[in-house]
Amino acid sequence: MLTNRRKEQSMLVLSSIRRRVLKGTNGRLTIPCDMICFVAEGAGDCRIGEVPFELRPGFSFYLKKGMPAQWKLDSGGADCYLLLLERVMLTKRRGSWSVTTALAEAESESEEAAWLPFAPGRLSIGNADAVLESVVQLCESGASNGSLQELLHRIIGSKREVAAEAAFGEMPGESGIEASIRFMQSHFRDKIKLETLADVAGLTPTSYSRSFKKQKGVTPIEYLTQLRIDASKPLLSKDNCSVKEISSIVGFGNEFHFSRTFKRSVGIAPTMFVKRKTLKVAIATGFGHDDNLRSLGIEPVAVINMYIDEKVENECNRGWLLEHKRTIEEAKPDLIIADCRHKPYYDLLKDAAQTAVLACSMDWRMLHLRIAELVGREREAQHNIGELERLAAFARAILGDRLRNETVCLMRMINKAIRLQGMANHPINELLYKELGLKPGSFVPLTEMNREFPAADLPPLDTDHLFVLQNALYRHDEADLQHLLHSPRWSAMKAVRNNQTRMVSNWVAQSWAPIGRKHIIEELLRFAIPSEATPIEIMAGMR
Repeated sequence: MLTNRRKEQSMLVLSSIRRRVLKGTNGRLTIPCDMICFVAEGAGDCRIGEVPFELRPGFSFYLKKGMPAQWKLDSGGADCYLLLLERVMLTKRRGSWSVTTALAEAESESEEAAWLPFAPGRLSIGNADAVLESVVQLCESGASNGSLQELLHRIIGSKREVAAEAAFGEMPGESGIEASIRFMQSHFRDKIKLETLADVAGLTPTSYSRSFKKQKGVTPIEYLTQLRIDASKPLLSKDNCSVKEISSIVGFGNEFHFSRTFKRSVGIAPTMFVKRKTLKVAIATGFGHDDNLRSLGIEPVAVINMYIDEKVENECNRGWLLEHKRTIEEAKPDLIIADCRHKPYYDLLKDAAQTAVLACSMDWRMLHLRIAELVGREREAQHNIGELERLAAFARAILGDRLRNETVCLMRMINKAIRLQGMANHPINELLYKELGLKPGSFVPLTEMNREFPAADLPPLDTDHLFVLQNALYRHDEADLQHLLHSPRWSAMKAVRNNQTRMVSNWVAQSWAPIGRKHIIEELLRFAIPSEATPIEIMAGMR
């Protein structure tokens, strides 16, 4: 009698496609099942497991069940398509095949790799634009099971083709858009037409321009122009080339067009960029960017703040603005660096000296590097950022050991309201809760920059440690804060009862520059490790 032979074979199927719209700027979740995520709209950054990735339209990611994922969107939202994957087991018994759901844990890594050539993270898929278009069409049309499996085989096949091309020296994961970018990088010194780039990408000029703008956020010509500007910067730092020669070398046929474009992109003219290391610099800032200059070893010749909050009653008139202008003029700077709050006063400032306006951003590193570029201190800026990362990592270990799971909250009195700093969208929030790993107390907003409560309706802050900013933005803030500190509501707070409140310097303003961020870390270490030694000495002794 023949014994029954049983054959088993596992395989992967695409069970469904779902569209998900991410709203807001921040979020996190645990991946509920294996899936491939295609980003159709939106931009920002994400972290899959412990690995950071950039988010851009057209990008795709393989996500495994149980992995933590978090994202921070620059665009305020994102449109994604999720391809939900399922492992099934095909079993042949007595000549018949049956299908059952397979347990993910039953597959070894070698078995899984045989039919799924993906590692968690971003996927390099050939002709990614066309694949995404197919995903969208199948999602909208309600695809049949056969169409879903055909799409999955197409994605896996495309991934394997990319890997094969990479093995033979081809560019991995290159789409038509990426091929056109590589062409620009090789030929930016030449005259390049839009039609040429579209041919390289295998698209019509109209489709190419639309797809490029969707993926990169700029037009192909804007991207090409920036490549040329970036190529001109190291040449301008040399003494053996004139501006006219450089404009020709990097693909600008006209010196004046190059100068105008360079100034619009960088903020200063090429002739000033050449002398940037020796300039006298003034700064107009409401964010404390003068400390960014000091962190780079430059003392500004003048510091002004012309920004006035709309809520503040102040003698903000023409005479008051002209007083600031006179301060600048008396300092006789070669360059004025202005933050985005001073953009309305650009015409007033540029009458005194050439003025570069910084972009509006909550990324202090980007702003520090931008300021460094304007004054020729890029190397110093990179050193500052690296040093702070090492300091923050060391402080995180110390604070984690001392505070463990105890919670913290940072608050300030501002115009009859209590403002609680949140966990997102500000350099101080990033430092406290992300880099130093502190735990947020109750009522700390998880996805907002801050939240305000009327001083008379302050909720009971259930937090172990409460840090209070002493800086008064409004004339009556100090008196209002003192009134709060002597109220029964304040005395009932958990941190107050346990004598765990601390008055601190203006951490919000200090968090924009390396000098200030270092000071904040030192204040926290002094709180966590009371000692006569400086925090730097403490850290040196613990190494």
